[in-house]
Amino acid sequence: MDKEEIKSLINRWAFYADARKAEAQVALFADIFENSTIMPDGSKQTFTDKAELCAGIKSALGAFQKTFHMNGQTEITENHATSYCIAHHFRADGTVLVMYIRYEDDFVLENNEVKFSQRVLHIEQVEER
Repeated sequence: MDKEEIKSLINRWAFYADARKAEAQVALFADIFENSTIMPDGSKQTFTDKAELCAGIKSALGAFQKTFHMNGQTEITENHATSYCIAHHFRADGTVLVMYIRYEDDFVLENNEVKFSQRVLHIEQVEER
């Protein structure tokens, strides 16, 4: 798989999150997929259904007025990537929740497009400002 296509896929996830385009985020996944979020305490939430994932994204981001995801370094191999992101979540009261995230992604080609087959979002640290 082309590394630039993989990097573009990772970046589009962040852009769509900030633009509140949950349906577009979900469309980045293959037909058969797994998306998991692992919290700092080790608790985990996993989605394998696109409608449920879409609702989960809307619910998670709906608590914030605005978000800003800044992607950092990415290591890409043939069909896997590890990438880092600092995500700022702005609340109506002016406070900010900052998440330090590590993504572990696996990819497949589906209809000649690179898609996520598995995405694990590790929230490594959370900071309140």
